[in-house]
Amino acid sequence: FFISRSRPLNAFTFTLPIYISELALEESFEEQSELAKELPGESVGLIVIGSEREKHEGIIELLRKNIHPSDAVLTFDPNWIVILAATNEKGIVSILERLPKILEKEIMGPLDVGAVLYPRDGSDVHRLFKKATTALNPLSTGGH
Repeated sequence: FFISRSRPLNAFTFTLPIYISELALEESFEEQSELAKELPGESVGLIVIGSEREKHEGIIELLRKNIHPSDAVLTFDPNWIVILAATNEKGIVSILERLPKILEKEIMGPLDVGAVLYPRDGSDVHRLFKKATTALNPLSTGGH
């Protein structure tokens, strides 16, 4: 959460969640779907990473530095990080294989990770998200 700073004439503090809304998730999914249409045989992969909210900022920063610049990395809900990528099954597998190395400095121990592919696993982002969160597997980062 972001907390406002008190100023002499400001007598209140408010917080804003750092996670995105369902609408923003849908918009990011649509953007990735449009990118996928430009690439023959491509679809949209959705990867969810379950982690503690306190670690989200560090995880997101590492992911954005280490995956394709056109892939979307979002915090959805207090417990989930979502990666949306215009790719195919091989591309999703590649991201999943690189995650332990990418995150090993930020995370100690296992993370829960689920991955699905549009349109194979669902017809919209909400079904994909639900399917990905119910198909979680532990991902060991081998942290220190």
